[in-house]
Amino acid sequence: MAYIFCRVSTNKSCGLDYQEVQIRQELEKYNWNIKETIKCVGSAYTEIPDQLYRLSELKHKSIFIYCVDRFCRNVVNGIKIATKILENKNELCFVNEKLRLVQSSGVEWDTFCKYLTFAEFESQKISKRVTDSKKYLKSEGYFTDAIAPFGYKKVKMSNGRDIIAKDFNADHILHFIDDCKSPGTSIIKLNESLAKCGGDIAQTPISLDEDSEILNTDLRYENIAQLLNDYAIEGGPLSKSKISKIYKNNSLVNLANEFAKLRISNTRENIKRKV
Repeated sequence: MAYIFCRVSTNKSCGLDYQEVQIRQELEKYNWNIKETIKCVGSAYTEIPDQLYRLSELKHKSIFIYCVDRFCRNVVNGIKIATKILENKNELCFVNEKLRLVQSSGVEWDTFCKYLTFAEFESQKISKRVTDSKKYLKSEGYFTDAIAPFGYKKVKMSNGRDIIAKDFNADHILHFIDDCKSPGTSIIKLNESLAKCGGDIAQTPISLDEDSEILNTDLRYENIAQLLNDYAIEGGPLSKSKISKIYKNNSLVNLANEFAKLRISNTRENIKRKV
């Protein structure tokens, strides 16, 4: 019974399909019965993919992988997971290198370890090139991270590079979140805040349960995220965790509330000590 394992670093690649096709073509020569194809998107340099841990629990199976660097790009991790797979009486087959491992010793095992070493070295070179490139671009004033911090947005220049600029709509979003987290906020104010964010409230304004005119309790982060997403506010989609992070890190209302709680707590502690 054969299992196919394919891996790419990012999902912006057709590499998964290519690997699967190459492995299937090889298996067809010998009429192998394929039980499952497992596809993984993620790094194999700093950690072992969960899918490989799952495969390592199998017993008496054949696991086919296109090449060693798709299996792992770290010598220590690669030896660790391969040893566990082989200890469970499985076999590891690498199509491109024409390697078949059934034990963690011998000529083929030594060859496997050499390929692992090459893969790790190549990852180190790639990592250094990327790091050096980012350092240079940052020194030239370009933005190299994937996501701009809250309050800013990425702007693409004519040369294809990104810079960040102030996102003035972020202030409106923060004000809306503040209003949603403040009991006593009127429904009128909520709709006004949402409109400033770019929400079209003319057709479907926000309404509260039981037609209440004010917020009796603060809204949960997931409810705020849902509202902003429903009204297609720029910068979405937003999640519960992202709304929470924005509020806790940027809201003056939240900081004031936390400061007030701290002062009350300290005052109570001082009273206890005096008593």
